[in-house]
Amino acid sequence: MRRAFTLIELLVAITILSIVMLFLYKSYANTNKLNTLYKSENVKLENFSRIKRQLYRDLLVAKRETIVHIQEDPAYDFISFRAQSSLHNNAAPFICYIVRNKELYRVESAKQIKDPNNIERDLSLEIDRVMPVKRFKLFGLRKNTKEAYLLDFIPANMKNTEILLRISILN
Repeated sequence: MRRAFTLIELLVAITILSIVMLFLYKSYANTNKLNTLYKSENVKLENFSRIKRQLYRDLLVAKRETIVHIQEDPAYDFISFRAQSSLHNNAAPFICYIVRNKELYRVESAKQIKDPNNIERDLSLEIDRVMPVKRFKLFGLRKNTKEAYLLDFIPANMKNTEILLRISILN
């Protein structure tokens, strides 16, 4: 009666175990790689969602009589208005969105900015880089004397993403 394994049985068992461990390691490495990819994509989506909310919030509480809308380019618009929301703790700031070198910027100021060419020279402005864009257009709509706007926004770093925001100004 035999009580031990033979050498060949042990070698076969170790070989099978090493093959299983190799597949488990490859699976674990692929899972880690996908997790980092999904995490970076999730961060991109969260940032984009935050930017979209800020754009919507700014235009939603804009004072209708202060809106300056200049079509600078076929793909980009300059928008300036007085709002009640601030990122830099200003009381009722003037906010403008401007595109320079395919980058969208949000500018906060104590005074209204009516000329997009004077922004680079003014040192009292709070300028935030929002994101690279392919298109940033604002279209005005009027329905029963209640003004509304349609914002057409295409970010450059997100494939197949076009945002259309319909915003009815509260004030």
